[in-house]
Amino acid sequence: MLAGVDLQSSYCFLLSPENQRDAETWAIRLLEAMDRGLDPHYSVADFGKGLRAGQAMALSGVPCFGDVFHVLQDFATLASRLERKANTCLTVEGKREQEMEKAKQDNNGRAVSSKLGKARKEAAEAVEVAHSVAILLEWMREDVLALVGPDLETRRELYDFIVAELLALECFSKKQIRKVRRLLENQKDTILAFAERLDQQLQRLAAQFEISPSAVQDMVKLQDTQRYTPAVQELERRLRRLLKHRFYELEQAVQEVLSQTFRASSLIENLNGRLRSYFSLRRHIGPDYLDLLRFFFNHRPYTRSRRPERVKKSPAEVMTGESHPHWLEMLGFTLFKRSAVTA
Repeated sequence: MLAGVDLQSSYCFLLSPENQRDAETWAIRLLEAMDRGLDPHYSVADFGKGLRAGQAMALSGVPCFGDVFHVLQDFATLASRLERKANTCLTVEGKREQEMEKAKQDNNGRAVSSKLGKARKEAAEAVEVAHSVAILLEWMREDVLALVGPDLETRRELYDFIVAELLALECFSKKQIRKVRRLLENQKDTILAFAERLDQQLQRLAAQFEISPSAVQDMVKLQDTQRYTPAVQELERRLRRLLKHRFYELEQAVQEVLSQTFRASSLIENLNGRLRSYFSLRRHIGPDYLDLLRFFFNHRPYTRSRRPERVKKSPAEVMTGESHPHWLEMLGFTLFKRSAVTA
């Protein structure tokens, strides 16, 4: 199932059942979408070879950013597995401690000492590795790949540090860590592409407001309300003294840039989750049924959303800026209206 969604409006422009998902298939479907008006500034996709090759063929010159959703998901899965391994080793260590206490009562402690020593060593190593990977994941999520984060150069330095630390930890858990480390190592530029574009836009704001790029970066830091520390409060006071009446203007400009920066293809994952419940209702999924589902998704208003501009509007309304009738009326049906009864 090939799917494509507009990141700003969540409008689904592609939903097609295919026998394969190679480069040619993706290219053909994207070219068809271009004939209907698809003209993206950039795209966000996972690291599937067919998908990326097809986009390169059809959307030549359009940057394709790496999807941070799957990167963080794989990293989090690694951290969870290492935590479970550490808990298992701690459980084994506890059992060996109990065996040692019993052996001491029987004056036979030497028989268990080697097993206890081995269990303690394995538990200590497992706990240290799990703790280290958990910290690296937090840095990756909260700093390197965060929307409100440091400049590109700082992100790159921290990114390289995380990869180097994972490489150093491979000797303790090679099979589990290597997959994530290789992904990060091989896809660095693709994963950080969103940050490069973000830096370029912030530099344009610096030129527009005739201030230093560091001042604009400071304004970005103020948008992270969860880190509003005394140091950030002092930073805000300095910016207000520097910008004066232009403070709110720059803040709005920065917020607009951040709202237009997308890093993940999680909208596709959301769409796939919604589709599964409808697929379970039919044994055969044909193009007509998918076209109807796509129409329904695109013209049914959201009841709630993290983005205020989407609330009580359909993806089609958000994308076009125009209101439309109920989706059933658009299909030619008359809505049933119950008469009011008064006593």
